[in-house]
Amino acid sequence: MKKVYLPAVAALLLPVFAFAQNDTPAAKAPDAAKAATAVKTPKADKTAKADKKAEAKPAKGAVNPDMFYSFGFMFSHQLSVLGMTKEEYKSFEKGVADSVFGRKPSIKVKPEAYSEDIKAMVKDRLGKVAAANKAKGKTFAEGAAKEKGAVVLPDGVIIVSEKDGAGQAPVAADTVKVNYEGKLIDGTVFDSSIARGEPATFPLEGVIPCWTEALQKMKVGGKAKIVCPSDAAYGDNSQSVIPGGSTLVFNVELLEIVKMEQAGKKDVQISEDGKAQVKTDAKAAANKDAKAGN
Repeated sequence: MKKVYLPAVAALLLPVFAFAQNDTPAAKAPDAAKAATAVKTPKADKTAKADKKAEAKPAKGAVNPDMFYSFGFMFSHQLSVLGMTKEEYKSFEKGVADSVFGRKPSIKVKPEAYSEDIKAMVKDRLGKVAAANKAKGKTFAEGAAKEKGAVVLPDGVIIVSEKDGAGQAPVAADTVKVNYEGKLIDGTVFDSSIARGEPATFPLEGVIPCWTEALQKMKVGGKAKIVCPSDAAYGDNSQSVIPGGSTLVFNVELLEIVKMEQAGKKDVQISEDGKAQVKTDAKAAANKDAKAGN
């Protein structure tokens, strides 16, 4: 889990394409009784089949409302942390629509005049969200600390061993290979090497503090649950899928300590969707391919 910060305002105010709804009334549905008693003719059956086929396969270039709905849904969920009221969202929605459709602003001053106010509002609301998440995380951690075999480190990181390893314990300068799953305290999975079907390899000095500390307490072959308070994870900074102030829970299996020549200069980076990606140095990969060809 490489530590990457996303600018809070940019991350939250990225595309939210919720446009004004169409006020045109829906077409009146056909009379149910007539439809039920209608006598089908071969011609009608043929027409119905043709209509059904056309409906199943939209014309090339046709607008797909479900796709655009999904586009808006996926990119706007981050706005929920701002806790907008219906009235606030209504004004926000109008601003988006006016900008997207090239209309003149409907307010008396230039929207840019509110830039500092917007930043202050976002900072204030994100701060409240982070504080609330920290409070929830504290309660969660108190429960985790009471679990059998739990070890609490000085900065609040909690390690609950699920299987003791028999190998060597890594040091901060080591590169390790692990399988893991990361969750929020409500159980939401935000990253998983297990789901990707490929263990992750990364240097312990290049990850969040909680991982650097906890994995040094494990031995190769071991499995553990690691509870990371926000101060040892991403702090108050919201990631694309991790709200600010979040306590994180990882289930980790330490597979091996990777020697530098074995690592092939692999590293893990967090993409904008919050998921870890293994990145291999292109030169190392080319050398490997060249050797394979000899």
